[in-house]
Amino acid sequence: MKDTIIVNTLLKLLMASGTVRKTLWKAVEAQIYKNLVNNNTKNRPEEVQKYKYYILKAMYRPVERNLGRGYISKEVATRLIHTLVKGAMLKSAKDAQEKFKEKYGISPPAFIVLSPTQLCNLHCTGCYAAAGHKTARKIPFEVSRRILQEIHDEWGARFVTISGGEP
Repeated sequence: MKDTIIVNTLLKLLMASGTVRKTLWKAVEAQIYKNLVNNNTKNRPEEVQKYKYYILKAMYRPVERNLGRGYISKEVATRLIHTLVKGAMLKSAKDAQEKFKEKYGISPPAFIVLSPTQLCNLHCTGCYAAAGHKTARKIPFEVSRRILQEIHDEWGARFVTISGGEP
């Protein structure tokens, strides 16, 4: 119930008119800063907490700006909120992470880099993958899907970097 209220409130905030949205975002920014820096319950270094705040701000500011410009649809914004807030920051992910830790004695990885294909010419400047592979390898779709499902359900991870393939 609480999760739904948070998600719905954030959606209304994102979809509000420009002036209202900017005013509300300022209040949200202040609250995030307060929670991360001022109410530092885990006593982490203040500079670390400030960097977390700046990173979050750098992530959501372009979203807010592009919503105002009409570049992001309501459907995309809705999915974004569900993924980032409900999926990553609320109870469902934490439950899976706790089960993983109980079973294996360590916390699960926060994210993975998945390269479903190496169909690439490996000629990009600074390419880390140009290790001389002469054959293009592929992970079957069903295996990729299963990997994604398992890291979501069993690790509580919500972030994946997809790598590989021709740029």
